[in-house]
Amino acid sequence: TVWSEVFSCPECTGEVVFLDEALDMATRKPRAEFPCPHCSAKLTKANLQRSFETFIDHVSGDAWNRIRLRPVWINYSVGAASYVKDLDGEDSATIDRVSALEPPLEVPVNAFPIDEMYHGSRLAPKGFTRIDRMFLPRASHALAALWRRATARGDHRLRNLLLFFVEQTVTGMSLLNRYMAATNSQVNRQLSGVYYVSSLIAEVSPWHILDGKLSRLSKVFSQTHLGHDVTVSTGDCGETTLPNDSLDYVFTDPPFGENIYYADLNFLVESWHRVLTASRPEAIIDRAKGKTITDYQRLMQRCFAEYCRVLKPGRWMTVVFHNSRSAVWNAIQEAMLAAGFVVADVRTLDKQQGSYRQVTSTAVKQDLVISAYKPNNGAGDVPSQIHAYLSSNFKELRNRDKDDAELRAGAKDRWYVPDPNRASDLEKLRERGLLKEFEEYRQSPQRRLKVFRMEAVRAGFKRAWQTRAYATIVEVAAKIPDDVLQEDPKLLMWYDQAVTRAEAESPP
Repeated sequence: TVWSEVFSCPECTGEVVFLDEALDMATRKPRAEFPCPHCSAKLTKANLQRSFETFIDHVSGDAWNRIRLRPVWINYSVGAASYVKDLDGEDSATIDRVSALEPPLEVPVNAFPIDEMYHGSRLAPKGFTRIDRMFLPRASHALAALWRRATARGDHRLRNLLLFFVEQTVTGMSLLNRYMAATNSQVNRQLSGVYYVSSLIAEVSPWHILDGKLSRLSKVFSQTHLGHDVTVSTGDCGETTLPNDSLDYVFTDPPFGENIYYADLNFLVESWHRVLTASRPEAIIDRAKGKTITDYQRLMQRCFAEYCRVLKPGRWMTVVFHNSRSAVWNAIQEAMLAAGFVVADVRTLDKQQGSYRQVTSTAVKQDLVISAYKPNNGAGDVPSQIHAYLSSNFKELRNRDKDDAELRAGAKDRWYVPDPNRASDLEKLRERGLLKEFEEYRQSPQRRLKVFRMEAVRAGFKRAWQTRAYATIVEVAAKIPDDVLQEDPKLLMWYDQAVTRAEAESPP
């Protein structure tokens, strides 16, 4: 069933059913401007006046208001063909009969934490302050019946599988499911990453969502075989029960600063399970909860420190990261370095498909793939290649330990092939890569760098200072956001000194 929001005309106060008046049947999309059906005034979505209807709450007995919604069409299929018809008397009678039923007990009635939600301002003004109010009566009863049957299963594993199956319908059967006239399928048409109740809503049956998922989920679970040496668990990344130096590799895809409010967005589905995410330790920036970029960096450092603790020395971690704000990218870098990791490489990953925020904002379109390792804290011994050469060609240096002082003196300034398993060699390769990256920043035609590594900037400033290339420091500093420069004592020191030296050396 296709439901439409009902507005009123700002000129004549006449009733305006948005779907009837705004939807262009030729393009199957809402028009930006359309006439009032009563007074022919020019209307837009912006100047329409919102209308409300009053309900009696079945829990408290109090009255509450919600935007007016009206069922207008029935969207149905016969074979592969899709059709639309107006509601008839039998359709309306069915909706009225279900609406008169007592609300099912299985539907959660807990309130959204509106005051602590970034998207609370999208929900509360329309009347959606509680979980049960996000579902029309037929959707409520259908979901409740499915949830009741799933939870009644005695076998723990089967019960969880069924609940996971039913869970797939929660968002798609809520009022978040938009009606998209230009497409045939109306399954899971909600905007991702945001709570948004559209003026055109598609109310679908659970089987419309689940029929396609059943075969896919059955195939996945039937082909998933976990051996006895595999463990799957969930928990807090900042506090695991793993022993020290026990992992060979870590892959992490952390929260991207302020891009997605994960706990808030999970609230709708988690409420059905009666288990909610603890949002306070969630590593995001959230102005509604008073969580700043400093809090985000502290929380991420806690997680990275735990990764470093459980990772074996000399082993690697891959971090996939995306954010449009350089300050958040710098916070991630600082958190990794403070936790003890050495960043060895940063590359871009183009996933070809943008997220909601990437498409609707000025966010950088590509993700970053960061490779870092946990130092093994090995001593700076003479490399094996040079040790073998000196032992073979100089009698006085034979049978010497690799950390012998005379052997070190003989090895000074000699070339050799770097050993990727040797921490000191990795550090030299890393520094070379950082300086190369810094040179790319210097030559970049961008007035302001969108993505950069603080480590590369520090390495470049340090080398430029050592070689007295003060103009280079000033040149690259101009491409870095001022707040980043001001918040880093080392960069600020090199920059201030470089400006002074550059001015002193410039001709009068």
